[in-house]
This record gives sequence, structure tokens and C-alpha cells, in this order.
Amino acid sequence: MAGRAASSGLCLVAPGCCRRTSGCGGRGALTDREGGRQFRPELRRVGNRAPGVNAIIVARFSQGVPWQINIISYDEPTQAAATGTTGSFAIPTQFRGDQLATMEAKYADGSPAGPSNWTSYKEFWTNFQPDYGANSILMKPEFFAEVDNGPVTLTFHFWSGTQITYRLSKSGSSVTGSPV
Repeated sequence: MAGRAASSGLCLVAPGCCRRTSGCGGRGALTDREGGRQFRPELRRVGNRAPGVNAIIVARFSQGVPWQINIISYDEPTQAAATGTTGSFAIPTQFRGDQLATMEAKYADGSPAGPSNWTSYKEFWTNFQPDYGANSILMKPEFFAEVDNGPVTLTFHFWSGTQITYRLSKSGSSVTGSPV
């Protein structure tokens, strides 16, 4: 990626992509083309390091829409035990700056549980959804409508790569759950 700051004549080039002799030589440096000075940029801690988005970088290119890159600080999410019904069940979740990517649901024998029983991955927003403001993951009645009585193992996948395993037990309209 290369970009030019119009007022200073500086060129920012990512390592290995600069092919111009007056550029950085592929070393990932800022080069003042007139004065030959080089500056080595570093990504330093930004913001207050509180969980969540701490900075936004906008990359603008010669064509197309600018890319917004969020700098996110996070800790590993945690979950707690819960009790509820098939009509209203929320898993207490401290997201700690991380964001939910997807969820899997399986019975004890490893077969997919719930709707779309050909896959263990369940439909975001239709079967489950995060409520970041309430620190919970809402399990929808549509999910439980197609879950058999007994234990179900949920695996929550987060953007950070963290996976949390959570065990549910359904008995009629009653649901209990706890982290594994």
C-alpha cells in the first residue's frame, strides 16, 4: 500500500512493496523524496487500552471507497450460568471488547443441533444474537423450537479467535446452561 501526504511529500510504503529507487527500498520507512530523510513508523499503543474500539485508521486509495480499520483492545470473553425458558433465554457474557462471530450447536453424539440440522453453525440474528449493551447472548425461540430435550453443546466463536464452550440442557420449555 502506498500513499502520499500532499503537503510534506512523504511516501508511506509497506515492507517489500516499494520498487522505486527514491522510495524506502522495501524497508517500510517514510522517505522524504526531496531531502532523503527516512523515518521508521511504529504501531504504538493507542487510546486508553480500555476494551473496545480505541482508534480508527482510514486508508484512502486512488480509487474506491476508503477502508475503515478499527484498532480494538480486548480481553478474553467470559460467560456465566443461566436459567430461563425456550421463549426467553440469555447467556450472561462479558464481551470485554471482543465481538461474537458465530455459534455452533451440537448434541452429545456430535450431530448438529437446532435448525438447519445439516450444519452445526447456526444463523446469526435468527437463532442467536449478541446484546453488547446488556452483556448477554440472546438465544431465540426459533433455535429452541428445533432442539431436542437433553444436553446441547454450544461453541461461541469470537473475532479474536477465542472459542467458549457452553452447555445447555433443555427439558420441555425449561432451559439451563453453564460454561464448560
